[in-house]
Amino acid sequence: MIKKARIGLRVLFLLKCIPYQWIQKIIHKLVQPFLSIFDETTEQVLSKLTNNKKLIGILTYLCGDYVEMPSRSSFGIQALISDHYMGGGYFPIGGPSMIARIIVPIIEKSKGKAFVRAPVSSILLNEENKAIGVVVKGHRIFSRIVVSAISSTITYKYLIPQTHQHLVQSHLKIIESPELVSETGYMSMFIGHQGDSDELNLPKRNLWIFPSWNHDENTKKFHDDYNADFPGIFISFASAKDPTYHTRYLKKSVASIITAGIYEHVENYKDKRVKHRGDTYNQLKDQ
Repeated sequence: MIKKARIGLRVLFLLKCIPYQWIQKIIHKLVQPFLSIFDETTEQVLSKLTNNKKLIGILTYLCGDYVEMPSRSSFGIQALISDHYMGGGYFPIGGPSMIARIIVPIIEKSKGKAFVRAPVSSILLNEENKAIGVVVKGHRIFSRIVVSAISSTITYKYLIPQTHQHLVQSHLKIIESPELVSETGYMSMFIGHQGDSDELNLPKRNLWIFPSWNHDENTKKFHDDYNADFPGIFISFASAKDPTYHTRYLKKSVASIITAGIYEHVENYKDKRVKHRGDTYNQLKDQ
């Protein structure tokens, strides 16, 4: 199943690279068996293989990576994430900032630039409705290729100019349909500890904690009641994974905790500034 999803993903990327629609249609028809796996939910596929609900729950614990219940998620996504971890996980020595330190010089060597604190307010389109750049803090930056790394919904709704919104309405109608829209996001907490990882016996592996192996039921309970158990909690200790951490930060350790967040629980505070959302919001966080 995982191999099938891997092939299907490669085909999807290939189809995006082919400029001629008639060729796309031919290839799509030939490889349909590999793409069909993306049309079934994780629950549907695994239920064909076993009736053991606990086993299904164990096999789908990675649903926390994409925050969607097995009854709604595409099995193709579940399979690809499982495939990603087949060889184990990796952590950059020196911390995540090393990724930028390595990549940025390569970008600059190719006469490119990497910006921080540079929010994009709009995508520039030419007369042929092709993306030719972006607007950053009032400045126009032109490019042959524009890649949006945020969600398609936010890209279409907020970065496409109002004068061109009619071009993306059909796409928005699809991605905002009830079948695809998710109300679940992430809440995170970052914690600092006194003492190194060995002293505190912090593991290098990631931890996933669930109230039960029924991920759908866990999520629904939390959706209906904020005081219910979190549907899943992810805990990771970067200081334990990085062998150089304690040479840079003596007698200190860190932990990252991530769990699901329901938009409805905090929707009333959407228009208020960070750290200025009032006592009720702070009480909600303390719970």
